[in-house]
Amino acid sequence: MKLLVTETRLHLREWPLLFFTIGLPLGLLIVLGLSIPFFTEAGAGGERYVDAQWPSMMVLLALLTLACSVLPATLSTYREQGVLRRMSTTPVGPARMLGCSC
Repeated sequence: MKLLVTETRLHLREWPLLFFTIGLPLGLLIVLGLSIPFFTEAGAGGERYVDAQWPSMMVLLALLTLACSVLPATLSTYREQGVLRRMSTTPVGPARMLGCSC
């Protein structure tokens, strides 16, 4: 739990990463929802695309951004600082460390 709290604090210090993981999907949802009339028209179930499909796609975009840009940068920083070498001497396995670093 302490590792998760520490990783969260470190992630919140990096404001560009925070912008791309939260601000970019939210901004895209707002801009596309307001500017393109097709997304605000009722679709095949009576729901608008902005209400039905776009929020889930923006959550997926946020998760992909985290997985493809934040995690590799974090792991490379860990390697430079020797954190991975110290973790390998502890009983924490690599899969558990990768699972906690997200």
